[in-house]
Amino acid sequence: MHKSFISRVLRIEMYEVVPALLSGLYYFCVLCAYYLIRPLRDERGIAGGADNLPWVMWLTLAATLIATPIFGWLIRGRARQSFIPTTYRFFALTFLVYAGANAMVSKDAGIALGVGFYVWVSVFNLFANSLMWAFMA
Repeated sequence: MHKSFISRVLRIEMYEVVPALLSGLYYFCVLCAYYLIRPLRDERGIAGGADNLPWVMWLTLAATLIATPIFGWLIRGRARQSFIPTTYRFFALTFLVYAGANAMVSKDAGIALGVGFYVWVSVFNLFANSLMWAFMA
């Protein structure tokens, strides 16, 4: 049987090419979303001073330790086709809420909001990557 150039070089069957390309595009979009938000996250996270960054990291750890089992409990027994898009929509909504809140708060409250944003984007990154791999599985 004659294999195509793609099959021989990449060791991939022709019926796997389109899903592999779509998977790569999906991962690119997940990483792109994070890397577009990351500079804003970093700037907002250190707005209160670089000396507070260790506490921000501890808050990130705490938020991750709290959010992960809650998320696991919420999606238990649900199909991936329903909870993955719902979770991405939830994160999109929280970022829109943040943008609205950021426009309305004072500078002092904005520092606390910035720390919250730093923590939330870090949690988003964890879940966005985990959901992408859950979809791929």
